[in-house]
Amino acid sequence: NTFTGVRLIHRKTNPKPKFIDCFGVVLMVFSSLGMLYFSYLSYQKDNVFSIILFTIFGIFMLLLAFEDLRVLVGRKQIDNDVPLQTRYWFQNHISRMGGSYITTVTAFLVVNNPPFIPILVVWIAPGVIGGFIIAKTRRFYMDKFKKT
Repeated sequence: NTFTGVRLIHRKTNPKPKFIDCFGVVLMVFSSLGMLYFSYLSYQKDNVFSIILFTIFGIFMLLLAFEDLRVLVGRKQIDNDVPLQTRYWFQNHISRMGGSYITTVTAFLVVNNPPFIPILVVWIAPGVIGGFIIAKTRRFYMDKFKKT
């Protein structure tokens, strides 16, 4: 998330992807497939916690990677009134950097887990709550861009 969020800033003025952008997407695909593989291994050992955790994170990361891949190859179609270049880099920068913040909060909560909160909730709740905040922020700025 942080990597693609920073790369979006670099691609703001020159939207043509560079090798490092493609490398980042390939790395995300392999990492997400690795998570899904760990989920499968956890299934074989009946580790329900790891099955849920790696499946959710692996699928989410794979979806982000395929969205980036579609943009890199020019297949992403966005149809609204805001110019693509402005909308894409800004909206996705918000999402990716917000996702990095969610990751940091999740790591802090996992390490300092209060004993009365189930560990699976600690792993997943920041992403759900942060996801709603990111979606609301994106909608706010999308409406603001449409008015200008």
